[in-house]
Amino acid sequence: MAQHMPGPWKWTDNSWAISTVYDAKWNPVAECRINSDATEDNQDEFEAQKDANARLIAAAPELLEALKEARDYVRQDLKNIGPCEHDVGHCVCGILSMLRRMEEAISKAEAR
Repeated sequence: MAQHMPGPWKWTDNSWAISTVYDAKWNPVAECRINSDATEDNQDEFEAQKDANARLIAAAPELLEALKEARDYVRQDLKNIGPCEHDVGHCVCGILSMLRRMEEAISKAEAR
């Protein structure tokens, strides 16, 4: 499996229409373009959306690392807590659901 370019990533607002995300060595990672529906009347709204997309992509390496750390913490916590015992009011179903969502997101990011 290929690994993503190492972080931290940063982004620059190249113009009203394009923002670029770069890796730590200033290699381009992604380019965000303004929505093709942009007009002079709504350009500011779509430009803000383009920049928000670039910020989210630039944060991806740190977000993925933080999610993996949280997943590992939750896994360990579940080992200490033990299984659900609904008859005595001990339920970890919500935590298990959250853990599944974490694992799905990590798998999606890592193409597994």
